[in-house]
Amino acid sequence: DNVLARWTSGDGAFYPARITSLTGSATNPIYIVSFKSYSTIETLTAKDIRPLSAPDSKKRKADNISSSPGSLAPNNINSSSTGHDSSTGSHVGAESSVISAAADINPDLANQARIVAGQNDGLPRPSKATRKVKRK
Repeated sequence: DNVLARWTSGDGAFYPARITSLTGSATNPIYIVSFKSYSTIETLTAKDIRPLSAPDSKKRKADNISSSPGSLAPNNINSSSTGHDSSTGSHVGAESSVISAAADINPDLANQARIVAGQNDGLPRPSKATRKVKRK
């Protein structure tokens, strides 16, 4: 990922960099970054990393998702462009929609899967191993 990273061995300012490796734990990640304009590689923590600003970011916008024929997706919940939901006290916009549909399960395939799963290839299951409790 391309980010802004603090040049800790230099002036401490943020410069464009690329994350080359991610180590550490999920709660304390350690990033190895290489700066784009320099040949410097540094090991940084999360506080020394910033995402690129919006114009530099190359993320895609979400595609417009059309609803399937079996689902309910009203385009406009209220007749006005913005309404007020009295149950939660929040405003509901014109773009709000609720998508819900029943599960579409083929009963023949479900029964076939149950039969296959029920077969044990003629082999009996081994019994559970007994646990030995160590007393201190």
